[in-house]
Amino acid sequence: MTPCRDATPRGGGTSHQDLAPRRDVAPHDEALDSAVDPAAITTRVEFASCLARIRIASGRTVREVADAIGLPSSTVGGYYGGKHLPARKPPDTLRRLLRACGVTDEIKLVAWEDALRRVRLAKTVAPPPLRAVRVGGDPPTADPYRA
Repeated sequence: MTPCRDATPRGGGTSHQDLAPRRDVAPHDEALDSAVDPAAITTRVEFASCLARIRIASGRTVREVADAIGLPSSTVGGYYGGKHLPARKPPDTLRRLLRACGVTDEIKLVAWEDALRRVRLAKTVAPPPLRAVRVGGDPPTADPYRA
């Protein structure tokens, strides 16, 4: 299963009321549960993508989430864009972010924390450099690019 599937925001258009900042927890939506599988997240890109889908499914803007959790919108936007991961201090940053988007189930919150831990521990391994390969002929010299 892929970690993220398309999640559609609730409601149709945007009204004046929709633009007003909401500081409370967003209402729970079943689309949030089916939109992502935090247990399948293995990379920073997947983490950011799934986190963004949760926000979109909640119907909140980045600024609304940032206001709700008391962080700058540029910081929260960086979480959704994959620029950086939610901070370790304070330790409840991810929980507050998810709650602001309507994720309140303790099992889901723990699954997201596990995903964040996995992504932080994952090492990005660069592929080995390409080497010239001789086909037939003399054995290779110490410098494979020399004839």
